[in-house]
Order: sequence, then structure tokens, then C-alpha cells
Amino acid sequence: MKILLAITLFAGATCFAADSGDALSEPKTFLKIVTAIESSKISELTSSKDEHGTSYHLRRAEFLGTVRRDGRTYTIAHAVFIRSSPLGQDTPPPRGHDFIVVLDPKFNICGVGRTTFGEYYMKGERLYFGAYDDNNKPCADFGSTAAFTRYRGYIEIGLEYPFPDRISEENWQTGAFLKSLSVEDKKSGLYPKQ
Repeated sequence: MKILLAITLFAGATCFAADSGDALSEPKTFLKIVTAIESSKISELTSSKDEHGTSYHLRRAEFLGTVRRDGRTYTIAHAVFIRSSPLGQDTPPPRGHDFIVVLDPKFNICGVGRTTFGEYYMKGERLYFGAYDDNNKPCADFGSTAAFTRYRGYIEIGLEYPFPDRISEENWQTGAFLKSLSVEDKKSGLYPKQ
């Protein structure tokens, strides 16, 4: 029975991995996402149990899509963890914690943002919150190389910029980043001409 349940859960979970509709270079993407999350040693992303019988565990993981940056493919996932009530008690009630997780091409976690509880989806390189709707505004545009995004990250989802072209605090303060402005930034008129 346990084996049948595990197969059913895994089969259902792999359906999430196919939701993007794109062919995957790594067909075991979902399995690699869950493995990376659970083995990350990041406390918020690691299932555990305390001495009171309260468990903190991965309830759901979802493959949202991929982003190509500088010839590399990054995987974007949504993870939901639950902190249970203590064994045999109703209080405190279970609580959920949502995260957007960015994995590098080797499926190592390179970015984590704690997010609002709910559903997320991607269209192209943009992340959206809520039910699928053509009128939704993105909460993150992973394709953008705007200087402010490269410096501050994706504020709406609490995610620091996870890609190698991140602008450090020092480069921001000294203005060194101005030498490598994107075409998008140059057109914006927000920064002095170089």
C-alpha cells in the first residue's frame, strides 16, 4: 500500500513538471528540485521534527519554468512547507510557508525568496501570482537585466538577484555598475551617460 501511495504521489508530482509544456533537457527535473530543496541545509527548506512532535515538512513542490541567462538554464520552482500542530494537539494550528526557489544548471539552489501563500505560474521568463489571468502583472521578470533589479533583486517575492551578473553593494555605491549598463537601462534615461 505504501509503495502504491508513493507511486501515485510521485506520478501526480511529475505532472506538475510537465505543466510548462516545454521539452526539458533534464527529464527528472521535478525529482532534482525536491532533492535540491531537501538537501540544501537551508533551515527553511529542510524537513525536520522537534522534541515536541511538531514536524516541519515539504508539503508541495512545483516546477514553474526555466530561464536562460548567459547560455545557462536556471530552474524556477515553488515550494510549500507546513509546520504541523504538536502531536495530539489542535493548537497552535498548522502554518504554511511558501518559497520561490531558483536552481542553477547543476540543480544547486542559488536563490530563495519567501513569498505570499498562494499559487504562482510563469509565462516566458515572467513570474505571476494568483490564478492564470492575461491581465495579471508579473511579480518578477527573470529576463530583465535592469540595473536596479540586478542590485536589489525581486522585492515583491523577497528574492535577492540570483544570477552571476548581480551588482554588489560596493559597485552600486561607487557607480562601477554604470560601465556595464544593459540596453534597457541606457534607454531608460535613469542613469548618466558613460
